[in-house]
Amino acid sequence: MVLLSEKFDVVAVDLPGFGNSQPLPSKLSLEAVGAHLVGLMDELGAGRFGVVGHSMGGVVASYLAAAFPDRVWGLALIAPGFLTEGRGRRPFFVELARHRFVGRLLAGILVNRRFVRRALRNACHEKEAVTDEMVEGYYRSVEKYPLTLIEAFNLSEGFSMEMLGKVSAPALMVWGSHDRWVPISVGYEVSKTRGWDVRTIEGAGHLPHEEKPAEVLQILSQFLTHAAQQPPA
Repeated sequence: MVLLSEKFDVVAVDLPGFGNSQPLPSKLSLEAVGAHLVGLMDELGAGRFGVVGHSMGGVVASYLAAAFPDRVWGLALIAPGFLTEGRGRRPFFVELARHRFVGRLLAGILVNRRFVRRALRNACHEKEAVTDEMVEGYYRSVEKYPLTLIEAFNLSEGFSMEMLGKVSAPALMVWGSHDRWVPISVGYEVSKTRGWDVRTIEGAGHLPHEEKPAEVLQILSQFLTHAAQQPPA
C-alpha cells in the first residue's frame, strides 16, 4: 500500500456492512453500493478516480467503471468474481453460505474465526501465507454484520458480463496461477473479448495480494500510473 500511496491518494474502503461501515438501509445491491461509493468520492472531492477491486470487490469495481464511465479513469481487478457457475471450486461451506435461506440461518454459526481460517487456507495456494493476524483482520471485517457477508456472496447475481462492454477506462486483470475459486481461464476469456491485459502471479491462489503482495503492488503501481496519464475517453 505504501508504494501506491507515494503516487496516489489511496482510500481503502470498508464496503457497507463490513468493518466499521454501517449496512445500507436498503438491500445490498450493485446499484446501491455503486451509488454509495460515488457519494463517498463526491464527499472526498474526487471528481475522477481509479478503482481496484478483488473477487466480489472486483465485481463492484467493474460495475462502477461501467455505470460511471465519466468518473473512473482506471480499473484494476484482482481475480474478479465474475459469474463462474460450474467453473470454480469454492469449498462446500462457502457455497452453503451463498445460499440465501441457509446462509441467513447459519450466519451466526458460519461467521467465526474457524470459518474464516478455513476459507483463507482454501483460497491460498501457499497455506503458510495464512497467519493469525490475517485471520483476525478478515474476521474483524465481517464480525459485526455477518448477514452482510451472506448477501455479498450473491452480489454478482446483479452483474452481467455485457456490462464490461460499457467500461471505457484502461483495465487490467491480475490473477493467481493456482486460483481454484475463480479460475484464470475466466480472465483469458474476458481478455479475448475486451482486450484487457491479464497478469499472472505464479505460485498464488485466489489471494495473490496476500501471498505475493510486493509483486501485485508493483503491477498495480505501474498500471495505475500509466492509466492516470491517459486522456478521458
